[in-house]
Amino acid sequence: MVLFRSKKYQEKMKQNLLPELSSNDSAAKASAVRFLTPGDDEELYFKAWESLDENAKKRLSLSLWQDRLDTLLSGFAKSSPEWQIKIIETLSFIRKKEAVDFLVEALKSPDEMVRLACAQALRKQEPTLILEPMVEALAKPEVFLAARVYDVLSEIGVLLVPLILQKLASATGEGKTVMIQLLAAFGDESVAENIYAAAQGESYSVRKAACEAYGKLGGKESGEYLSQYLFDSDWQIRLLAVQGLKKLRYRQALPQLEAAGKKENDPQVKILIDALLKQWQNGEIIIMQQWKRA
Repeated sequence: MVLFRSKKYQEKMKQNLLPELSSNDSAAKASAVRFLTPGDDEELYFKAWESLDENAKKRLSLSLWQDRLDTLLSGFAKSSPEWQIKIIETLSFIRKKEAVDFLVEALKSPDEMVRLACAQALRKQEPTLILEPMVEALAKPEVFLAARVYDVLSEIGVLLVPLILQKLASATGEGKTVMIQLLAAFGDESVAENIYAAAQGESYSVRKAACEAYGKLGGKESGEYLSQYLFDSDWQIRLLAVQGLKKLRYRQALPQLEAAGKKENDPQVKILIDALLKQWQNGEIIIMQQWKRA
């Protein structure tokens, strides 16, 4: 446990914490007065912290720890998981690069509860502070849980797009998959070419993410790249390509669809191709008939 010896900060604790505690919780109040002093009872302190609302936790964190991060973090590694989570919650309110760097590093923890707490804390941080280290983390899927990184980055939105485009080509495996998913969520048709280039020769999961992204992005370029995936080596990717073209109603892919239908050896994909061909070809016939009548 971190030791809290300064009388000055003990006084700050009394001023900031005690008024926020439940008036009938004497044990929690007593713990608050002794906040982090030697011999303090962790269970009582946790009770005191949990009795605060979000604004009170923020005021307390800023007044006591904004300029004393080293003291707060010095005993983190040797602390219990419960205590670590309280420290992580405190860091969510401190807008400093050092706090963000610590949270990103702690995101590697083998303890799922600690990782979850870090992700929640990072989502509360300023986007400008977490943007680059989080995108950088996606390039290292071997040490970071990509799903947690995605959770954090999805809170940022369109600010992500330019930085992801810078990092996409050099990312590998799971990192590319998550980056493409984020581009699909927050980008527009202009990122379709970057996605296609990044997915070339990559694993099934990356190519799958690319196909799904085109269906969300829409537009002519997305339709063109989906047409290329009609000839992918994996039948599931070809299936996604047909479904994507149908969703986009990209009839310009009719020649590629006809060529793919002649080569297709998977019965499920073949059925979908033939059905879409019939739909589109019948549509063209109807349009021609209407044009002649006019």
